[in-house]
Amino acid sequence: MPNELTAAECAERLEYISRAVIIKGIGEKYDYLRDSVDQAASILRKVATGELREVVHAEWKHEGDCGVTKCKNCDWSVEECINYNLCPNCGAIMDGKEGGEK
Repeated sequence: MPNELTAAECAERLEYISRAVIIKGIGEKYDYLRDSVDQAASILRKVATGELREVVHAEWKHEGDCGVTKCKNCDWSVEECINYNLCPNCGAIMDGKEGGEK
């Protein structure tokens, strides 16, 4: 997509739209719309600052008889006897779902 915007740029544009609607005085009838735009901008600000991030799902893959288990998302190795619910390296949730599912 040409001219892709960052999350921060999208938040800035949404905040501008929200302010423009208030200045134009569209009325109470559209308060829910302004609230929705403000909420979307707030979430995008959190994404831009790293406060929110994509949830990644994966599972451990066992490497033969050598006692090594690797994360299917980032290939980080752990001892086979350790069973983490999250990958300590990439933070993937080890629930066996496809990577990137939400």
